[in-house]
Amino acid sequence: MNDRNEGAGSTGPVPESRPARPSERLSALKEHLLAHKLFTELSDTSALVTDPQDELWSGSGEVPSVRVVCRERPTDGDELWFFDADGTPLAPHDQMFNAVTEIKGRLAAQRDGDRR
Repeated sequence: MNDRNEGAGSTGPVPESRPARPSERLSALKEHLLAHKLFTELSDTSALVTDPQDELWSGSGEVPSVRVVCRERPTDGDELWFFDADGTPLAPHDQMFNAVTEIKGRLAAQRDGDRR
């Protein structure tokens, strides 16, 4: 008979979850960006995002890029957020779609000559 705290087919109690780590969230973001065909170079503290297609037509030699960091945001209860290199918030760490949308927007703006 199942314990009332466990669902049918459960293998036991759910372990307490630990807080997300910035490096893990950057790795998860990299996977989401890869699905959008964006290249991401990870370091211990940040991710550098570029679009490989930009290298094909960029005559200036400068390829649009966005550096992303993941850190606590004090104004949001110290929840992890993605920020750009200037410290502008992009999205909470658990809202990958929003983060990808913001990053793609910044890459597009750079292509159009607007350095965000």
